[in-house]
Amino acid sequence: AGLAEELIAYDEMFTTEERKELLEVIAEESREMDALVEDLLIAARSEDAAVPVFPEVIDLCLLAHDVLHDLTIPAGVSVTVSDGPVDTFADPVRVRQIVRNLVTNALRYGGPNIEIDVRDDVDSVSLRVSDDGPGIKAGDRKAVFEPYGRASQGATHKASVGLGLTLSRRLAGLMDGTLEYVDGDGATFLLRLPPPATASV
Repeated sequence: AGLAEELIAYDEMFTTEERKELLEVIAEESREMDALVEDLLIAARSEDAAVPVFPEVIDLCLLAHDVLHDLTIPAGVSVTVSDGPVDTFADPVRVRQIVRNLVTNALRYGGPNIEIDVRDDVDSVSLRVSDDGPGIKAGDRKAVFEPYGRASQGATHKASVGLGLTLSRRLAGLMDGTLEYVDGDGATFLLRLPPPATASV
């Protein structure tokens, strides 16, 4: 609200470009607040196993592109996505929440290069979000999936993970999927979801 009030009170003092930049910041903060409220609502529901899922056949690559379109990618950061289509059988709303959380974490704590690798693994469909940042120390990796867990990412970052990864793993499970941290350079999270053939079972 502070930036919005400043823009209203001192509108004539800003150039057109400055107004545009301020509006972009306000919009991004609004999206982050919406995401936080959404996560809190899911957390409250998931404790009672009342989070609804409505699976359908979706293109996971296209969904990842849609998520990126709604996020603000900082200057100097490159995010690449596999070519599609790669279909899965899952709830598009819940998958979008998971992918958003994974990419947001990579943007906050990773390096300048982020890769979203989507593959058809026959018995499942995988989406891997990797970055070239400092990664997560071995002793802290279990904590990333705990509510409000804190994990040291390299020597310079102390990351407060909050609810995002906890809820993402729960949502994956509700869709008969999994979400795991994968050892390697940087930080890598691997989401596995049912193949599209599951829709006909």
